Amino acid sequence: MAKKSPHDRGRQPCGERKVLYDRGKRSTLVLAKPRGVQCRLLHWGATSMKHFTLLLVAVLMFNSVAVTQATQAHEASQSKVKAEVQRRGIGEKSRVKVRLRNRTQVKGYISKIEDATFDVTDKNTGQATTIPYADVEKLQGSGLSKGAKIGIIVGVAVVIVVVVIAAGLKSAGY
Repeated sequence: MAKKSPHDRGRQPCGERKVLYDRGKRSTLVLAKPRGVQCRLLHWGATSMKHFTLLLVAVLMFNSVAVTQATQAHEASQSKVKAEVQRRGIGEKSRVKVRLRNRTQVKGYISKIEDATFDVTDKNTGQATTIPYADVEKLQGSGLSKGAKIGIIVGVAVVIVVVVIAAGLKSAGY
């Protein structure tokens, strides 16, 4: 019988064994079926199935965790939008620009606040648009943002310093 290879792992070969004589030497030859057809499926089938099952379980667990986190983030965003709308209040002085999740924008003032929705009325046409808190991607008030205001103040300060230095250099004769 032929010596077992360390890669055999106790499996029977797929083909049939033939004993050949070549110039007095005895050797064993295994005539195998075409590679990769049935033999590999029989030998590796159980291991492959285990790997596939583990991979499937891991993907399903990851997917359920990701969906849960996305849902929690969406609910947190909704509550922030609702708090911001309530902070701004109702009336023509509470002007807002709302960007929805479908990338459309609604401009106007907040005219009505409810538990699940709020209304934004366009100042020019008087048409009210009911917006669910879940559809809001971004809520901006009228006017400049805090960053824009700081940028303007820093820019004005730099211009004043440059003018003062230029005036001092001119008076000194440079």
